[in-house]
Amino acid sequence: MSSNGNSSKRSAEDDARDPKRLKNSTSNPSSDPPSQDAMNVFLEAKRKIAERVAALSTSNVRPPLARPPAPRPMLNLQKDDIQRKIDEAKARVQALERNSKLPIFTNPVVGVMRPIGGLNISTSIPSSSTAIPPAATSSTPTSRNYRASLLPQPIFATVKANQRAQTATVTIPTSKEVKQADKKAVSNFSDPTKNPYFDPYVSSKSSVAPKIRTPKTFKFIEPGKYIQLAQQMRATAQLERLKKEIAETVKKAGMDAELELVSDNAIRREPPPDCEWWDTQLLKSETYELTEANMVLNGEDSIVTDLIQHPVPIQPIAEPGMPAPKPVMLTDKERKKLRRQLRAERLKDKQEKIRLGLLPPDEPKVKLSNLMKVLGGDAIQDPTKVEAKVRAQVAARLAAHKKQNEMRKLTPEQRREKTRQKLQEDTSKVVEVAVFRLKDLSNGLNKKKVELNAQQLYLTGVGLVYSGMNMVAVEGGPKGIKKFRKLMLNRINWRIDADGEEDGGDGEDEGEEESGAKGDECLLVWEGEIQRRMFDSFRMIQCPTEERVKEILEKHRSLHYWDACRNFVHELN
Repeated sequence: MSSNGNSSKRSAEDDARDPKRLKNSTSNPSSDPPSQDAMNVFLEAKRKIAERVAALSTSNVRPPLARPPAPRPMLNLQKDDIQRKIDEAKARVQALERNSKLPIFTNPVVGVMRPIGGLNISTSIPSSSTAIPPAATSSTPTSRNYRASLLPQPIFATVKANQRAQTATVTIPTSKEVKQADKKAVSNFSDPTKNPYFDPYVSSKSSVAPKIRTPKTFKFIEPGKYIQLAQQMRATAQLERLKKEIAETVKKAGMDAELELVSDNAIRREPPPDCEWWDTQLLKSETYELTEANMVLNGEDSIVTDLIQHPVPIQPIAEPGMPAPKPVMLTDKERKKLRRQLRAERLKDKQEKIRLGLLPPDEPKVKLSNLMKVLGGDAIQDPTKVEAKVRAQVAARLAAHKKQNEMRKLTPEQRREKTRQKLQEDTSKVVEVAVFRLKDLSNGLNKKKVELNAQQLYLTGVGLVYSGMNMVAVEGGPKGIKKFRKLMLNRINWRIDADGEEDGGDGEDEGEEESGAKGDECLLVWEGEIQRRMFDSFRMIQCPTEERVKEILEKHRSLHYWDACRNFVHELN
């Protein structure tokens, strides 16, 4: 019995010292329940740990700012172990202090003493419970290099004396001790209140020390996971199949209409009305009874009339297309340059085709001037034959040139059409009019000139020959009116009478027959613009009386031309 009791007590003490073992033992519900002796040992250890924690909280220089949570058995064991190691570290640091001349800074929270350098630079002595061997000195070169690598470098200028003082008084720990110290320092920061820089008023994650990154482990799939998913999918498919079977059964039984009205997802269509709204004005009652008594087709109230409604055309919303670009007017120099470029491109294409074998190569252009250069030895052997051949080539080239010119020349019909397009102008928007008053229009040659030029310039109007006053009115485009005005005022000699003799035939004006009209033989009464033409063609009319003149002009709504000629007063320069 005693051996069993001792073994149970040792196992309880081991569990108390090792938190992992205690956790495993408590988390395994399938193990045997602890004995009474083990429970007594656990409660005694728990009481001692609570007393030690209370003593630590009263012995610190500054009380913790944040109250730690309620202790758990595993956490109390860790704190007891930490406190024990801290005490051991304190004893070692005090022994080190007696052999060192550097001041010691005590952390009031953690209780670890840290040596400070001569320029307030903290050295790399660990602050955990790792033991610093007193035998480690700076006599060996290895320890000296290690010490130099561990010491922090200042960010400002200093002297070599301070560095030597620091290196002489610091004992360098081994690499194993440094690693252990780092692990302990990280474990101390698991509790935020033990961090010397902890601020309880800053509620941010940056005030808490970073957690140790745990290595990634394998995530094994639990057995039966995919079987469970497959069962769920089968159950869903079976439920859908049952719904379809029920729907088909209901449709066969004729209850689908009743279920449609009941279901929320059904689309309810309203029945069509007895009379559509667009037919209400044609029917007296709201029913489609096509009888004369029910239809309203005649009368004042009916919307059916003998009028035809032409809808107003609406322009499309889309923007109209871009107009065609107008051709650019080129100067003579630009036209010659463009012609040279086009000829060079054609020559290049021809040379490429000859190089590829698509066209036969051209014969050399031989002339009498370059005969010896081109033919060479052949010209020396038989010069007469070569000369005859060269002359034949020159004649053939000249004939081809003349033939091409004849092919490019316009035919008489094409020339007349080109002239017509040049003289015929667009008068759909504006028509220009010119009215002339003449003293004498009895000469047949002048009369023929006026009529023929008006027809050639595609002008319309009338020429009235009257004994008291003659009038010529023409209408057309601006170019035609300009040419006709020059004809009437400058080119025709109006002094020639009906017999072809010039009035006042002195010898002074013999060379001025075509120089132009003198005085008031031909006057420009009015020149302006109208909206559309009044005449269909141009013709000369002989009028014996003024009433005949007015009758002709009233027919074409241009009587005001005659009145303007009657009332016109010529101002002599």
